[in-house]
Amino acid sequence: MAECPIDGSKIGFMGGWVLKDGEICNDCGKKVGFQKGDSKSNTAAHYYTIDEVRALIDKGEQFDPDHAQKVRDEETKRSQAGFDPTTIPAMKNRQEFLDKYGLNHLDPETSEIVNQIVDQMSSIGFSRVMATLNGLMDRYQVTMNQTQIEQNWVLIKQQDETNKLLRKLVNKQ
Repeated sequence: MAECPIDGSKIGFMGGWVLKDGEICNDCGKKVGFQKGDSKSNTAAHYYTIDEVRALIDKGEQFDPDHAQKVRDEETKRSQAGFDPTTIPAMKNRQEFLDKYGLNHLDPETSEIVNQIVDQMSSIGFSRVMATLNGLMDRYQVTMNQTQIEQNWVLIKQQDETNKLLRKLVNKQ
């Protein structure tokens, strides 16, 4: 059984609230006004972090039903302004991501496309999706999709290198 990071109580298999970065118990959810079966509660919970809920509890405040929309608007602004490393927890910054897949020295056109893909993927919030999956088959499918995505990064790099070599050959003739 999982343990609530706020009050340390046990979270049952079907209980708790899935947040942006983890899960809390039903009691902590009730303290901020989350109600099971309420669509605004369910939607908002996915956009709160553990620290944000902890702060609401400490202040004795209730959740904001419009919190999800506000977070989405902020994420959109950040993605339009550039890479937001907070949405891909495993990557501290864009450069680390590019280093991981060897995508540092791409042609400008390819680099622009890769940046757009990374921004789109980060706005999806892969870790939030994974945290909401219960079934083994769901997790299996997401893991397979993630593997295919990583293979695609390798293919993008290889295709970019092939294009560079072809340009060199054309320029020699």
